[in-house]
Amino acid sequence: MINIIGIIQQNGSLARAYEITKEDKYLNHSIAGFNRVWSGSYDPINGGMFWAFDHGGKTACINYPTVIGAMTLYNITKEESYLNKAKEIYTWSRNVLFDKNDGKVADHKYKEEPTNWTTQLYNQATCIGAAVMLYNVTKEKQYLDDAILATEYTKKTMSDKNGILPFKTDIEQGIYVAIFAQYVVRLIEDCNQNQYIEWLRYNINKGWANRDSRNLTYKNFNITCPTGIIEVYDASACPALMQVIPPKTS
Repeated sequence: MINIIGIIQQNGSLARAYEITKEDKYLNHSIAGFNRVWSGSYDPINGGMFWAFDHGGKTACINYPTVIGAMTLYNITKEESYLNKAKEIYTWSRNVLFDKNDGKVADHKYKEEPTNWTTQLYNQATCIGAAVMLYNVTKEKQYLDDAILATEYTKKTMSDKNGILPFKTDIEQGIYVAIFAQYVVRLIEDCNQNQYIEWLRYNINKGWANRDSRNLTYKNFNITCPTGIIEVYDASACPALMQVIPPKTS
């Protein structure tokens, strides 16, 4: 089975490569990848994007990244079709996968089964990123409100009682904090939501205080980095936050 999320992530990376280099080959590959996902995953009848080309379930981890991919291409090309697609998929996701009362993002919706409200930091992150990108272009306050609500849920409900970000133990899930860092900083900087800086600094300081003798940090900021081999994803959380959240100057 071809992993659609891999294609849409590659689409975003190629689009950003074009933004940096201005080499058309990257933009052309990005557009081709997005078109492949759209033609094979989009549900024109019921809305949203399927997780796989066999059209089973629909997940947050394909729908919100599709919005991000479409908005990235819109920002480059100014083609209204990308903006319209981003709005459409975001609206479907908001109606099916987003709790408008508390900002929780569901994991998936499979056919006629009830929405599965298992939460993932990755999904909170891409929801925030999608909402911020749409707000930056449209200035429609609903998008900003959604991004703030999703961040508040992450801080107050998903994080522990002291505000330490959540983590999961399965392989590759250590990168979820790094993905969250990428998008929450856009909320902070693009939308002037500086109230989250001290919370994220607290996470950085906790993670760095628990580094090991190699200066490696771990995805669980509450414990010292384990000895031995550390998966690169599991070591990425604290450095990713460090790259986007400035240290206190006084």
